[in-house]
Amino acid sequence: MQTNIAPAIKGRLTLLCVGTGRDGTTSLCQMIQNIFDEEGRGRAAGHEWQSTELNDAFCLWKETGDAKYEDLIRDTIETCPYDAIVGNGYQTVLPLFAAAYGDSLALVHLKRLDRAGCVDSLVANSIQHPINHRYYATVPEATGRRMAAFHFGEMSRESWDELSGNQRFEWYYDKVHALIEDKRLLFAKSYELFTERLAEEDSRRVISEAAGSNVVPKPVRVNRHFGFEEFDLEQRRWLQRVLGKLDIERLAVDPAYGLLHFGDELSRYLSDKVGLRNENTVEYDVSQLQSSRSHARNLLETLNDLARQVPGGQNEVSDRRFFAERAELLRARDLAITDRDQIRDQLLRKEREASDFAESQTQKLDEAHTQKRRLEEELQACIAVRDAAVTELNASRCRKIRQFAIKVMRRLGP
Repeated sequence: MQTNIAPAIKGRLTLLCVGTGRDGTTSLCQMIQNIFDEEGRGRAAGHEWQSTELNDAFCLWKETGDAKYEDLIRDTIETCPYDAIVGNGYQTVLPLFAAAYGDSLALVHLKRLDRAGCVDSLVANSIQHPINHRYYATVPEATGRRMAAFHFGEMSRESWDELSGNQRFEWYYDKVHALIEDKRLLFAKSYELFTERLAEEDSRRVISEAAGSNVVPKPVRVNRHFGFEEFDLEQRRWLQRVLGKLDIERLAVDPAYGLLHFGDELSRYLSDKVGLRNENTVEYDVSQLQSSRSHARNLLETLNDLARQVPGGQNEVSDRRFFAERAELLRARDLAITDRDQIRDQLLRKEREASDFAESQTQKLDEAHTQKRRLEEELQACIAVRDAAVTELNASRCRKIRQFAIKVMRRLGP
């Protein structure tokens, strides 16, 4: 369960947890959220918040050298609406996180000790869900960029493409942990957790300390991998999300949790299915969005009514009284961020066009000045030739007049 999240002008992030993925980030995020829920202070934890966007921006920054992508990363980081975020995609930009939040931000380095097992799981994930595995998966659906060795000058793109999937993810595993370890001193507080030991009490106490709380969370294990090979890509993503994030142990003792979990995921799914964008504009189908939200709200109210009838469900319902509003705020925030990015891209494009036009006009003006100077030089040369010709003509006339005068004087005699 997550509490109500309001968009922030300035981020409120105090805890950053980074791993490779397929190493317990979902379980860790849920444990942190459980701490926040038990505290009742309205704090929220986000899993993989903007990780796709940050991965993409970092890769484009490295590939193009365009500083606008660094600005995009910085703006994204500085407006984080969560108190804690957990996931991958942050390891490449840790210095920007440290610069944005200073000593108020703690770092958790999450590592799965079973390197081979982690790599195998990452490979399987890239095959089943390739969309965010560009440079790792070879299918057309793999559009979301992810850091690779050629972004760090460690090998050429051609050499990278010759590597097998396992070799690429072996590099990825080592590089992620090397980047985190290299930058951990930028943070006033840093902790290390191992996936295999997350359920141990010592690890859970570290999580509590990192979250700035006295609440020690209960063990959580979610996001197990399911196959679903018989379904298409979009269906696999939906099923993996709704079932992978289900806490089976909690469901066994709290049926109300199951109702609200599926309601939460369904509301997100419905929100994802509306407000489709036109690639050339940032306008949305407002009537569709409002209709979907209305249906989601009605569904959640029904689920809450059902949850009240389940023994032990009263506390859960009370904690989620702002459930529907949170989902709407999350979606509105994400749409606003995307709108902002698209508008900024449009402005940057217009700025580049204006700059290119001004540069072309300046170039034409410089060419005109150069031509003018050349014509002036040619004119001065012509004037000089004319003056020399006039001087020579005058001198020739003087010689002829003198010669004529001499002849006349000789004829006249002494």
